[in-house]
Amino acid sequence: MKKILALMLFVLGSQLCNETILAESNMGLKEIHQMRQQDLKQQLENLTKESEKSPLDPNPLILAMEKGYSPQLVSIYLEAVGLGKDSVGHIDDKFDRWVPSYLASTLKKGGLEETVYRAIKYAIKENKTEWVEELLKAPRLKRVQESNLKSGYKTFLMEAALTNNLSMVLLLLNNGENPNASLETRSVGEPVSRVALDMATNTDVVAALKPVTSKKWWQFIRKS
Repeated sequence: MKKILALMLFVLGSQLCNETILAESNMGLKEIHQMRQQDLKQQLENLTKESEKSPLDPNPLILAMEKGYSPQLVSIYLEAVGLGKDSVGHIDDKFDRWVPSYLASTLKKGGLEETVYRAIKYAIKENKTEWVEELLKAPRLKRVQESNLKSGYKTFLMEAALTNNLSMVLLLLNNGENPNASLETRSVGEPVSRVALDMATNTDVVAALKPVTSKKWWQFIRKS
């Protein structure tokens, strides 16, 4: 009888021990999962903090494009902040709230030129002609047009030639003026090398690019 009782106690003890181990194991997995979640949240917070330090990554203008904001709305905000107006609440209501503050931070850090430059390249790649038209008018951009955007327009035209978007090419050749202007009335130079011409496969785009390759590229920049 004692042997049977001892055996029963041993079996019950083993079961209890196994259940305890299993419970501890399950609790451990839950804790590990929570720790991983916490770690991922921390990583995300760190990435957010890092992105806030850099006005260019992510680019607030590209983000606005991706979210489908009106380029005119962004242009208004750019102008408002560019004129030194810190508070434009009526525009904040239409934007996600962090986008305008992020944009303001970009402007304060003097990164507008590079921000707009990258945004124009993205807009060309995505065939967003309306965005390119608005961004070419961005405040404080005229100063840049006299320097690094001169060579930037070469890149823009090469990108546009790849898209075979005639209206985009004409818009860039006009430096933001009426894209329907005739080739004869447009004052353009050679903003791209002949490589850009080779990139285009659309006959209309090729026809638009050919007349400008014989002129000096710096003549392309319209004098204000």
